[in-house]
Amino acid sequence: MDGTLKGATFLSLLVPLLALGVPILDTAIVFARRLIKGKGLHHADNLHTHHSLMKWGLSQVQTVSFLYLIAAVFALMSVVVVLLLR
Repeated sequence: MDGTLKGATFLSLLVPLLALGVPILDTAIVFARRLIKGKGLHHADNLHTHHSLMKWGLSQVQTVSFLYLIAAVFALMSVVVVLLLR
């Protein structure tokens, strides 16, 4: 198998994961916390990142702005990966 094909496959998997890093990481962390606590994975709770940020004293606007900033960083990382691995 050609190394270029493997690189393209890797890149095609990595870029969307980085671009969607915030919701993927948030979901993974919440699922891990629920498993550790022995709770059902699909029961509502206040373990998501936005709840934690608001508990730390950020307003709703600050929380959303912070999460947008982190999402932009992940998206920028995906662009950098594409440029470096081309």
